[in-house]
Amino acid sequence: LDALSASADPDGALVGFTRYLVTRTPARSFLGYLGDDPRAAQILTQLLGASPSLGEILIRNPEYFHWLQLTLTSAPPDRVDHNAELDKLRTTRTDTATKIDGVKRFRRREYLGVAARDLLGETDMAGATRQLSTLADVVVHAILGLLTEDLRVATGRDAIPGRFTVIGLGKLGGMELNYSSDIDLLFLADANAMRFQRLSTRLIEALGRVTEEGFLYRVDMRLRPWGSSGSLVARP
Repeated sequence: LDALSASADPDGALVGFTRYLVTRTPARSFLGYLGDDPRAAQILTQLLGASPSLGEILIRNPEYFHWLQLTLTSAPPDRVDHNAELDKLRTTRTDTATKIDGVKRFRRREYLGVAARDLLGETDMAGATRQLSTLADVVVHAILGLLTEDLRVATGRDAIPGRFTVIGLGKLGGMELNYSSDIDLLFLADANAMRFQRLSTRLIEALGRVTEEGFLYRVDMRLRPWGSSGSLVARP
């Protein structure tokens, strides 16, 4: 009760806690565990009282709570850590749609980790926005890699001739992404812009497509040259 009342929204935390408790079996043992570990109770109630969306992540994936307790004892993961985990996911023997859902689960868990460090004072606002921006960066890179591999298999060619670059603009480009930001992207190609346009369209769709695992990011392309009336893939 002390931990619940200390959260940002005690009533919301209580509702979330009641729903989360249903996912723990046996509930009595989990309550005893929280009673013996005030830090664990603080982590859980702070998250549940801060945002319904954070509570939904925990209710959907109750095991993330114990992962959170471990991750909060170490430094935040960096780009290398994220890429290592995503590379393992990309090499699994499943289809692309299943792999993209795996990236969504990864992004949801890491998003929860950033929020927990933020709420518990383990990082400041600048640190949180950097972590969210890095997470978006590696997720876009991972999805682009999956779609490029799909294109390679479909065409029988190792790559589309020419160079293709995805640039983050706006808050993503400034490493200031917040929890609800969309991402502003710019696509550049030095040749074969029409061929890369198909890849660009698929990237936007894959990032924004809603499945049972939710979606990754809303993509805004209006900051590109000439805005919505400009070519999706620009020449540098």
